[in-house]
Amino acid sequence: MRRRRMQGIGMFQKLCAVLLILCGTSTSAASAQDSETTRCATYPAFCVPHAGRVPAMTIGHDRVGTDEGEPYLVRGMTAQGLFFLGDPAAPIHFLVFHSFTCSHCSGYYQIELTRFIDDYVASGQAALQVGMLSFTMQPYSDNAVHAALCAGEQGAFWEMQHELFVRGSREGVTNAYTPAAIEEMARDLGLDPDRVATCVADGRYGLLMDRFALSAMDLGVSATPTVLMRRGDGGWEKVTRNYDNLAQLAEDAHTATGPAAGSSGH
Repeated sequence: MRRRRMQGIGMFQKLCAVLLILCGTSTSAASAQDSETTRCATYPAFCVPHAGRVPAMTIGHDRVGTDEGEPYLVRGMTAQGLFFLGDPAAPIHFLVFHSFTCSHCSGYYQIELTRFIDDYVASGQAALQVGMLSFTMQPYSDNAVHAALCAGEQGAFWEMQHELFVRGSREGVTNAYTPAAIEEMARDLGLDPDRVATCVADGRYGLLMDRFALSAMDLGVSATPTVLMRRGDGGWEKVTRNYDNLAQLAEDAHTATGPAAGSSGH
């Protein structure tokens, strides 16, 4: 019993170390800010401050530092280890589980989800969380998830995720998700490519990937892409993932809570 307890503590400590790195508390987090400036022009929807672990994911979130009525847009990681983008006080939150080697996920991301991010997440009307699953096509699937996570160490998770989907569909995953191709992606994003390459090669985030898989299992997710929705303090529920449905849900939630919950640009 004591040995099991010590093993559990060891795993918890490893996971805490992972979260600290991804939340921007590593010593190299400041150096990522320079390259972040150049990425803003290419990825404007992701050009928001880092909040590290977002402690409050409900309507009661502190909005200090924003003009009255303006959304408090941030990106970071939730207390559950899921990547987050948007206003934590948004009246509705969406959670997407995807796989980089899933062709449906790639098409969904590029055609529907990026449009929804531009129209509703960037406006503060909805917030988005992401969990990445790795089912098939090894080692390419694991490589891609690690590439996004390792880029997250340098403040570029969302940008790397975007490039992985775009290049994976354009070049094929067996070409786009090799160590050399990932290193090139990191270089193109203005990151330290050697640091990303070492991180991917080490398989540094296997424990966090296991946590994504367990979260998906707990929520009844068995296929990708799957989208879930949560209003206020309620629980997650699966929803139809197409843009029109997500937009309608966001509009309805915004209308129900009033303009203070987000901008009214749509």
